[in-house]
Amino acid sequence: MMLETLFAHQSQEQAFLSLMLCGLVLGLMLHIGAYIRRGHPLLSSIWDVLTALLGGGMALAVMLRYHTGLRAYGMLGILLGILLYLAGLAQPLHALEKHLQKDKNSRRPKAGKPQPDDESTSTTG
Repeated sequence: MMLETLFAHQSQEQAFLSLMLCGLVLGLMLHIGAYIRRGHPLLSSIWDVLTALLGGGMALAVMLRYHTGLRAYGMLGILLGILLYLAGLAQPLHALEKHLQKDKNSRRPKAGKPQPDDESTSTTG
């Protein structure tokens, strides 16, 4: 009975699934934003504004497409999409990032080239 009243109008199911897809995209953008935030504060601010505009634009496009307002099921779809991204797709990307960081840290400099943090070749002092 609850689901019947939640999706009482025609095309609400499609709107819900479209907003859930928007949530997946927003989750990806938030994930990318977390990586950008580590080293580039200005670029991070620009990315946050872009994420907000894209999120609002996607929600508006779905509302205009299906002629509905942003209702509780729409917010549920967006939140569920973000949670699905964080629980599913974010994990392999996080593991890939760890693997690439580990690979980057394990590489040794070529012969004759000092390491960037090597103080033995410092000319100050």
